[in-house]
Amino acid sequence: MVTKVGVSAVAPGAAAYPAESRVLVRALAGFGDLAELDCGSGHIRTVAADAGAVVGGVFGSVGDTAMVFYRERGRLMLRVGESVVGLDEPGTEVDWRAGAEGAAWFRIRLGGHTIWERSYAGVPADGDIGRFVSEVLGNEVRRARLFAGGRR
Repeated sequence: MVTKVGVSAVAPGAAAYPAESRVLVRALAGFGDLAELDCGSGHIRTVAADAGAVVGGVFGSVGDTAMVFYRERGRLMLRVGESVVGLDEPGTEVDWRAGAEGAAWFRIRLGGHTIWERSYAGVPADGDIGRFVSEVLGNEVRRARLFAGGRR
């Protein structure tokens, strides 16, 4: 599946847009502890569940690389390890594919150039953040509604 999105920048340790705050996130696979992402530093810390809290993102991993998919300042963002990718600017593609023998593959391209990719052991669909990102970005309704109002 190839999904055209927009990556404004990938810069180690720096956001594509100025970090505004913290976003409440949870693990993509199932329920569990909530965490708070500091959008500027990328640090995540566990926080107590608040009955009125609105989740603004999810976290998981692609292989050995941690990822957080969230909305900041109304824009979808993807933290890939120490890098931040703005997903609402024109010029990029996100690819996800199921591979042979249960493997999966995820790639981010900017202006026709691969800026990040990884093959990894497949995980159940509800826990595969690479697949989730690709599916959300490929569906305009889902893309527009996901994580709306998730700021802390």
